[in-house]
Formats: sequence, C-alpha cells, structure tokens
Amino acid sequence: MLGPEASYMQDDVRFETDKIGFCKEHLQKMFTYGNPLGSSLILETHLKRKYGELKKEMKNYKKVWTIYTIIL
Repeated sequence: MLGPEASYMQDDVRFETDKIGFCKEHLQKMFTYGNPLGSSLILETHLKRKYGELKKEMKNYKKVWTIYTIIL
C-alpha cells in the first residue's frame, strides 16, 4: 500500500516502487534530501529491473526478426 505512511523498506512498497519508478519531482526531492547512497541504491534496483525487462524484450525481438527474415 503506497501512501504517506509507506516506507520504501517495506517489501510491498519496494516491489511497487521498483516496478513503477519515481516521477521527476520526487526523484529531485530524494537527491535534495541529502541521502545519495539511499537514492543510488533505489535507482540501481529500479534500473536493474528495467534492464532485465529490456533484455527479455530484445531476445524476443531477435527471435521474431530471425523468423521474419527466413520467411522472406
């Protein structure tokens, strides 16, 4: 459950935040707050997830492209 009482350290909040990321305004607030290590760990986790999703999509794309070129 996300809301004012939510803490990033709660599993459900961390999972949801990793999935959707942060808006520009809140990202700036995190850096301005003065916790660069915490901010970098949050962003690292989010980027690793996005990288994994992209890698999976590219793998599927290569399969489709290979099939398409064989048909032609």
